[in-house]
Amino acid sequence: MPLAIELVAGRVASYGIGRTAELLDERLAALWPGQRTAPPRQKTLQATLDWSYGQLSELERLLLRPLAVFVGHFSLDAALSVVSDGAFPEALVFEAFDNLITKSMVATRPAGAAM
Repeated sequence: MPLAIELVAGRVASYGIGRTAELLDERLAALWPGQRTAPPRQKTLQATLDWSYGQLSELERLLLRPLAVFVGHFSLDAALSVVSDGAFPEALVFEAFDNLITKSMVATRPAGAAM
């Protein structure tokens, strides 16, 4: 998230807050270039996401892909319903899902007593 904030903040002076927000809604921030001196994996948000995805285990990738059906927030039960096909023990699925959260590939937020 810090890279995304840095990329967006660098555009506010050029586009203004309103237009920058519109561009974010259009997902263009993923292509905006960062600092020239940054490592290649940090030059754009897309490069960072690609690099981060490459760091995932095969099980983590298998769990992350079906989560793309969600637009916005989803519950753990909803996530498990789209990723759990019984091919892996439930304990491994929970561990991999926890790893996705730890690696910032899935974000959590409180929803009452749950996340």
